[in-house]
Amino acid sequence: MVKLDEVKRELEETCIKAGRENEVSLMAVSKLHTYENILECYEKGQRLFGENHVQEIAAKFPKKEDRPEGMYLCLIGHLQSNKVRKVLPLVDRIDSVDSIKLLHLIEKELDRLSEERSILFEINSSDEEQKSGFKDENELFDAVNELKNCPHVKLEGIMTVGPLGNDIEKNRKAFRYT
Repeated sequence: MVKLDEVKRELEETCIKAGRENEVSLMAVSKLHTYENILECYEKGQRLFGENHVQEIAAKFPKKEDRPEGMYLCLIGHLQSNKVRKVLPLVDRIDSVDSIKLLHLIEKELDRLSEERSILFEINSSDEEQKSGFKDENELFDAVNELKNCPHVKLEGIMTVGPLGNDIEKNRKAFRYT
């Protein structure tokens, strides 16, 4: 397992060099790790966790009220419409809302639960077919405008996944887009 202290120290040093102190949060992606591994990271001070699949969240994590205090869990993978009801009681935030249809399904379920939840809109900034996300600014702005009809949903920001590979210019272009 990666040494959490080393990662945090490297992140802090990089942020200081870039003049971005206290602006960056480390998310530990727990994919394929056990809940015991996650609790080890929690004991070392890690609080923000991400998971790709609803099935893995449901199998691995207890409900929010049964997790350790301050543990914050985000769904970072694509969310299928038929899994909205299953995932909302388990996560603190959905980082991959990629359509107005999905936004409305989340709102409908949150209304039923009488809860609020934070989300991130996902943008396909690398224009790769296999990736989810809003394809352009018009789609994104339409979704932002739709938030007025979603009082239980709180938009915290946007997310994107850069292109695969080591092409620095493609990566810069993808992240400049956002």
